[in-house]
Amino acid sequence: MSKLFRELKRRNVFRVVIAYTAIAWLILQVSDIVFGNIGAPDWVMKTVMYTLAVGFPVAVFFAWAYELTPDGVKREEDIDRSLWITSLKDQCVVTAIISVLRHS
Repeated sequence: MSKLFRELKRRNVFRVVIAYTAIAWLILQVSDIVFGNIGAPDWVMKTVMYTLAVGFPVAVFFAWAYELTPDGVKREEDIDRSLWITSLKDQCVVTAIISVLRHS
């Protein structure tokens, strides 16, 4: 089981889950305020919630199968790990999470 967790960590699946959850929470908070003020029907908020719920497994799949590199998005199998600087990517993800949480 620890081998699976190491692979999930290496492929940054945990970071995507945390980032997606934080961004989805922020979208729900803003949607609740905006839709409440403009008098939108209840189904609009439910649609936003369902869309975010359906998008979660899709985001996890793409985090597992693909990697964001300086050359763009590439399949996990096509990446030469010796050339990829993970600290830069880690720093970008952490900065994005902190800025989303700070503005909520």
